[in-house]
Amino acid sequence: MYQKIRLGIQLFASLLALLLLGVGVYSFNLLYVASALGLAFFAGRFFCGWLCPLGLFTERVLKFFSREKKIPAFMTKSWFRYGFTALFLAGFVILWVSPLAEIVKPFILMGTMFVLAIIIGVLFYPKGWCAYVCPWGVLSSMIGRVAPYQMVVGEDCKGCLRCAKACPVTGILEPAIARTRETKEAAVMQTRCIRCLQCAGACPLGNIDLKSASQIQTKAIAGSKA
Repeated sequence: MYQKIRLGIQLFASLLALLLLGVGVYSFNLLYVASALGLAFFAGRFFCGWLCPLGLFTERVLKFFSREKKIPAFMTKSWFRYGFTALFLAGFVILWVSPLAEIVKPFILMGTMFVLAIIIGVLFYPKGWCAYVCPWGVLSSMIGRVAPYQMVVGEDCKGCLRCAKACPVTGILEPAIARTRETKEAAVMQTRCIRCLQCAGACPLGNIDLKSASQIQTKAIAGSKA
């Protein structure tokens, strides 16, 4: 049920982006970025899992071409992710204040992200870009630490790992599951989670959900780095 609704929303957001691009509203990408960061204050990377056109492409298209290999360890490190984000943002600012024609700027930004997403997705696994590299995703993860709504693995987890197998972003659920199994308390997932809810649908116990702070028994984030 959730996934049919999510696919419909993803398609709508992607078609809207193409329409705006087609009629010359090239600044629409700023609206999408603002939406992503704004939503992150409430529910983490919700935009990434439900509205991002590039996220739809990596999840629904790149899976047919990906080698499904483990992403290089250095790309998962905080220094790489934050460093790349800083460089990207610096380039973003420089490009935006440069005298380049307005029509060129958005294509350079979107084109760079699109090409890198394809390269990483094909060489490694489909959502490698989204999981570790995307600058807007990294920023949303950081903001998501203070979001009132978090994805939670409940205390009744049996450790079957069906949720982890369903998750399109690697390494999200395992730390939370391990913590839950050890403490017998609910555990909050890493903020890299894109809120796609595929894990919730895969859990045979219905033990995973997006919960508000008042519903969460423990505030400790399992594997706390963004």
